Amino acid sequence: MNLVIAFILVPFAGMLLIPFLKVNGKGIAAFVLLAINALISSYFAIQSLLGDAIVFTLPGSFITGDFTACFT
Repeated sequence: MNLVIAFILVPFAGMLLIPFLKVNGKGIAAFVLLAINALISSYFAIQSLLGDAIVFTLPGSFITGDFTACFT
């Protein structure tokens, strides 16, 4: 799975999952989802600090085309 899509989907999964858990599970799930998001964002930060270019493309529609982002 693309890390950018995972970075976007983790909060949405948390919003769908957390309301159905018990009180103790809500805290654990929130912490785990926060840790996963922190690990994904730290990967991008480390790659930027090492000087590697980060390039990703998200699919768009017929009108907009593909969205390409390049961070150097």
